[in-house]
Amino acid sequence: NFYAMDAIPLLAQFPRRFEVTAGIYSAYSDAQFLEQPSLWLYNIIDGRYGLADHTPRTLPIDGVFCAFLYSWAINLSFDPSAAPVYQNKGVVISGHRLRDWFDKSQVLVARMPEGKPGLSFSFKGGNNGTSHNHNDLGTFLTVVDGQPITVDPGVTVYDARTFGPQRFDIQVISSYGHSLPRVAGQLQKFGKQYHSEVVDSKFSDTADTVTLDLTKAYEVPVLKKLTRRFDYSRQAKGELLVTDEVQFSSPQAFGTALSTYGEAREEKPGVWIISYKGKELRVQIDAGGVPFTVTNEVLKDEARFGKVRSLGIVLNDSAAQAKITVRLTPL
Repeated sequence: NFYAMDAIPLLAQFPRRFEVTAGIYSAYSDAQFLEQPSLWLYNIIDGRYGLADHTPRTLPIDGVFCAFLYSWAINLSFDPSAAPVYQNKGVVISGHRLRDWFDKSQVLVARMPEGKPGLSFSFKGGNNGTSHNHNDLGTFLTVVDGQPITVDPGVTVYDARTFGPQRFDIQVISSYGHSLPRVAGQLQKFGKQYHSEVVDSKFSDTADTVTLDLTKAYEVPVLKKLTRRFDYSRQAKGELLVTDEVQFSSPQAFGTALSTYGEAREEKPGVWIISYKGKELRVQIDAGGVPFTVTNEVLKDEARFGKVRSLGIVLNDSAAQAKITVRLTPL
């Protein structure tokens, strides 16, 4: 009996904990951007465990993987007025919490307080050997007032390369198409041996900070250390600082990038505005006084949701060590 197993209530409530803001989920790996869980299934789960989430019953079956006959049978025969018959042994989700931290997967979902507008975000670490993997350790999503601004693009448009030896030549699947560092001209590699490590984490009601060591996500012999630090503040309308710090044994090229489905324009040198469906995010770039160039590129490989725009931030000269901080604040 799956309902009675201790771990199942936690699994059943995962979509609630993974939701960044209402209806917005990170499209990590081969997930579909802006896809949502099935409300009819929520309704049944809430009823079985007595979660009191008040999910309305939905008779139409939504989603590609819900169009099976058993889905119709369960949905139509379920009595929404029936009393709960299974004890909820997991985490009871009542509205959104400030954060959900999946430490073993290195996935953080950090939110503004319930009902307060502003910037929420999510990032992932882990390893590059997972099912339907994208080489995306350190990728992140930002959401401003219900609209995703910087994104993980999600699943690509399938072609002959998608599940063959050229899979990671596809920009949307490689780290090139994600909001990630570009290290000595190299991208992240595929395989479980390419992984990230959490070296620091601090959580409070006003701010969350997590530092990832991404050194082992790349196969660059001259790379001594690469860290990515996320500093998230819930003050005012929210703010996110993403700081990439690198050390090489000899001067090398270094840069980072931001991915979006929106538009991007330069406000002034080192400051860009990214917009999507009426919401805007100011991007302030600081390389510690070192000259850099910003490119505004639409990727040649499309995601299933559409064309992906990449803002590339590249230091003008090679360096043995460098630090690039990107400050993201809602307008």
